[in-house]
Order: sequence, then C-alpha cells, then structure tokens
Amino acid sequence: MDISNRDVVTLGVNSGFNGADTDLNGINLDVDASLSKLIISESSNLPTEITSSNGSSLFLSAPLQSPSVFDKNSSSSFVFNTDIEIETSAGLADGGSYSSLWTRMDFYAGTTTFSDGYTISSKTNSLSGTNGDIRFRVGNSASQSSQVVVNINSKLVSPSQIVFGGSGGTGSYTGKFVLGGSESNELTGYMIVENDVTLVLNKSNGALAATGKRFQILGGTIIFMGDNQISTSTQLSFSQASTSSTATQPLMQLNGFSQQVRNVRFEAASWLSKGASIRPVLDFGENSSAQTFTFGGFEFGGLVSRADAETSKGLIIADSAFVIKNYNIGEDHLISTVKLSDHLLSTTIEDVEGMTWMDFLVFEGYDMDLYDIVETANGSNWEYSLVAVPEPAIAAAILGALAIAFAAYRRK
Repeated sequence: MDISNRDVVTLGVNSGFNGADTDLNGINLDVDASLSKLIISESSNLPTEITSSNGSSLFLSAPLQSPSVFDKNSSSSFVFNTDIEIETSAGLADGGSYSSLWTRMDFYAGTTTFSDGYTISSKTNSLSGTNGDIRFRVGNSASQSSQVVVNINSKLVSPSQIVFGGSGGTGSYTGKFVLGGSESNELTGYMIVENDVTLVLNKSNGALAATGKRFQILGGTIIFMGDNQISTSTQLSFSQASTSSTATQPLMQLNGFSQQVRNVRFEAASWLSKGASIRPVLDFGENSSAQTFTFGGFEFGGLVSRADAETSKGLIIADSAFVIKNYNIGEDHLISTVKLSDHLLSTTIEDVEGMTWMDFLVFEGYDMDLYDIVETANGSNWEYSLVAVPEPAIAAAILGALAIAFAAYRRK
C-alpha cells in the first residue's frame, strides 16, 4: 500500500484486508511518506502498524492555518515503528506563549504506541518560520477499561513546546499518556500538561522524560515510574487551569521514587480574567520506600492580594500552597538547596506580610497544632520535616520536673 505524497490518507474499511477476514497486515514504508494528515477510522480489518525497515520516515505537514495532522478514532491498537517528522502549520505560537493553533495529534479511542528506537520530531514551518509546537490530545472514555492510552516510547525532539492535554469526549475517564523508552526526550522549550489527563513518566536506563526550560503543569496527574524522570536543570512550574475554586489541583505521585528539579515556580495564568489560587499536591504515596524530593526553592510570578483578585488577574498567594501528602516522618525527605526561611513570599502583598517561603509548605494529614515544620541543615542543603509538639499537660509536667530539679540544685 503506497501512502506517499498524498494530502490526506484515511485508513478505513478493509484497508488492512489481505485475502482473509482474519488476516490483518501492517503498512511498510519502503520510501518516505509525506502527508498533510493521517486518519485511522473505526472499522474492521484495519492495519495494525506502520513500519519502516529501511530507515524511511513518515512526514506530516499541516496545511496553512490548519492544526490537525493526525486523528485516531479506532478502538483497535495501532503501532508506529518509524521515525515521524512534523512540520507545524503557519501562524503558531513562537515557543513562549499559549496558542490553540498548535499542531495537533488527536487520539479519541484505543491504544496507540510509538515504539522505542525511533524519533518524533517537529520543525519550524518553512513558510512562516514559526517554532515547532505540538499538542498531543487524548479523548475521554465511558469506562476505565476503555481508557484511551498513548504510549510514547519514541524520543521526542522539539525546538519549542510539547503539550499533553485532553480533547473532550462524552465519558468521565480522562486519557493517559505514558512517556517510556530508553532515550531522553530533547526539548528546548516547555513541556506542558493540561486538562486533567494522566502523564506517566517511565523512561528507563537513566533517560529523561521531561527536559527543556520548564515542565509546566496546569492540571492532571503526574505519575513517576522511576527516579529522576525530570532533568535537574528543568524548572517545575504550576499555573491555574481556571478561576473555579473546585478546579482539580495538579497531583504529582512520586510512587516510591525520588526526583530533583531546578526550582518550583508558581505563576498566574495569562488567560484568566481574574485572580485565582493554586495548591498542587506532591504525594509521597502510601508505601514503605524512602523517597526524596529536592528543589532549589520557590519562584513566584504575577501575585495579587485577595482584595485585588476580583479586578486583577494573578496568583492569590495567600490562598496558595505547596501541599505535601502522605509524608512519612523519618523516612521521606523534602530538601531545598536554598534556605526557605531566608526568603519572603512577597514584600508588596499585605496578605502574606512577614511570611517566608517556608510558610508556603503545607503537610496534609497532620494537625499543625500538634506538629511544627522544622528546618535543618543537611550538608549544603536544607531539609524540611515535622516534629511533634508536646501536649499542654505533658509540656507542663516537663516544665514542672525541670523546676523541681532546678530548685533541688539551688538547695545544694
């Protein structure tokens, strides 16, 4: 089947038929194939894979002002065993701003796998010269068993931004992306997660899933399946998905593993009409593994007070926090490479006057009337943990015992 040099190719009814109803075949790229869009429709006898055995590649070039280069509507599994190069459409974002026109690959059903040992790369548009921003979008499903899954084991290469988000649907189960494989992704811009999708970081052999300037999380769940999946030189950033107080907060599940990032940034989302807070959760998990999260302190952008939030968009710093969940005292470790108590949250916002970065930490599940957050030097770093505060009766008994001992000493 020759799919080279066509505008749009749809794999549909009987496109995988090869002499028998049960004989499903793949498509082999003997030469490079250049398409503006590839569609895998819902029908019987579909091919199950596209494979290149001689180094040929699949080129997807979005037409002018049209962002979509791939649609998968089939509930069947499909595998790409080939390099893919995507030329983004003209008029896209320049790598530093948010745009709904980012070139899209849409996955509405089934499981799609991009195999290890290959590359998915983007390049600037030859007409507009804009950067290669790509959005992977996954649809909702009606049940967990039919969850849409995209396994990206191929190496991602982009001079700009890669976005993992949702594309809607009628079901309540959001889709899942799995970043696996044995080669590090090579990004120079941002990696962005949005729309409550799940992103699993599962690179092996020390390879990095998230690289580039910033790993920006607007919502959804990040699940670690190995240590240090994010580059230590990459900034971890959180922004608001909406102004709603019930909006799902970003969740990072360490899942028994450790991670170090450059620092943690909280910033106001530019698309909001008024102020909003954000309380992302770092979940150490209900496990017996000793885990460590290391970061280079906090960074904040676009702060507003509660009073100004209705008329000015920005981050309501007084209502925001970095929430630590399932922290096991003496086993898990929260470490900063800078001393948090030396830095004020803000010098201009009255709501947090006198509060330091250390006050931005919230340990979920602990009654803070019974515990104090302590800051302890750990080599050149600083560790943040909890220590139990004695109950009043116990504290009184201790003081009484000390007083008696002191009196006895004086009598001597």
